[in-house]
Amino acid sequence: MRDAARTLFDDRPRGGPPHMTYGECVFDFYNRVDRADWARFRNELEQWYRAYPADDKDHLDMFVTKGGDRHLKPL
Repeated sequence: MRDAARTLFDDRPRGGPPHMTYGECVFDFYNRVDRADWARFRNELEQWYRAYPADDKDHLDMFVTKGGDRHLKPL
């Protein structure tokens, strides 16, 4: 069963440079950056994440864990 309250990204103030910093993982960048285009991107990923089964924790772990982003690149 799907849990609509699950979220992928934190609800927090965003900021910092508009590019990835040295050593920053992709997920941390997506969660930190404060631009409208990245906000739309986060919203889209949130929708996709909520579509996964609630017990499919492996997908979340692969996305948010350092090293799990080796297949992801910022647009």
